[in-house]
Formats: sequence, structure tokens, C-alpha cells
Amino acid sequence: MRLYIVLLLFFLFFILSCSLLITSLNHSQVIVDLLFITLESNLGKVILISFLLGSGVTLVLEIFYLIRKRAEKKISESN
Repeated sequence: MRLYIVLLLFFLFFILSCSLLITSLNHSQVIVDLLFITLESNLGKVILISFLLGSGVTLVLEIFYLIRKRAEKKISESN
């Protein structure tokens, strides 16, 4: 990865973690019912955690896609 992409990702996660601290002031309690566990947390935390998990999954899948695309490109160039 290029340096600016790494810095951009670091800056993005820094801003999101700061927003997590800010939204922790929200006192609205919500209940999150997972398969076997029921969690009670602040609404802001639940929204930010779900956003971060979704972003992380998307980033990992995008990296796998780019690696696969580069490998296919190298194979087609060698033939």
C-alpha cells in the first residue's frame, strides 16, 4: 500500500474512535439481542461499533479482491 492510503486509513480510524468517545455521552440505553447473548449498551456505541465492523469486513474483502485481481493479471501477462 502506498503511504497516503495508510495515513488515510489511520486518520479515518482516529476520527471514528474520537467520535466513539463523544457519543459515549449519549445515555439512551438499547438492548442488542445476539443469538445467545443479550447486551445492553448506549445507542451511540452500538451504531459506531456496527459501522466499524462493517467497514472492517469491507476492507478485508476488498483487499482479498485486489490480491486476486493482481494474481490473475500476472497470470494473463505471463501467457
